[in-house]
Amino acid sequence: MKVFELYLRILKKQVWIYAAYFLIFLGVIVTVKEKDLIIYYQYACMAIYIIVLLGISSVTAVTSNVGLNLRQKAAPIRIELLELRYIGTDVFILIFIWMMFLWTAVILYGEIAYSLKGLLYAADLFVVSLVALALGIFVGNFFKTFQGRFAVANFIAFGLPILGGVFSFMPQKEYLLSSFTPIFWYQKALEEASGNIEQYFYYIGIEFIFAVAIVAFEMVLIKQKKQQL
Repeated sequence: MKVFELYLRILKKQVWIYAAYFLIFLGVIVTVKEKDLIIYYQYACMAIYIIVLLGISSVTAVTSNVGLNLRQKAAPIRIELLELRYIGTDVFILIFIWMMFLWTAVILYGEIAYSLKGLLYAADLFVVSLVALALGIFVGNFFKTFQGRFAVANFIAFGLPILGGVFSFMPQKEYLLSSFTPIFWYQKALEEASGNIEQYFYYIGIEFIFAVAIVAFEMVLIKQKKQQL
């Protein structure tokens, strides 16, 4: 079976969950008092995190299956190449989800969504979503049941934005651990998108470091896990 077909078979079983979270997100955006594009992207990080985390963790839970890996090793294709295909498909899915949020912003806010400031907001959302991608792979490797993945994905998707200071009723200055979350730097980058561009890219870089650090940590744990088998 082709890799992309395998992903589609897994994801379509849960498409109603992704749709539900996206519709809830749209409901919040439509009812919020401030009709500002930055508000849209502040709340978008929660919705895209839960969708990416659930989707990527679900496919990773299947592709990292021990029995499946053993069959792959007996196949005429190198296991490293197959894993690279998995990662490529993960990134493709992430881009598709991100584009869905970008075009929704265009529909809701018009020209400002694809102005320079709007595109900087969107780029910021994509980079912070790479962290969600890395977390999704981690959750999929270590939480094999859907209930476990669902619980962890919800905890991360709502916990990180709250700790990172998304909500105005919970000021960032009251959090000692805020700077240790990628969402904190995501918020900082959003604030600088129409101001100091150098600071904007500095904050974007910090978000990317979070993604790289999580992937490196995962690789160590996965290597140890394989050695124990």
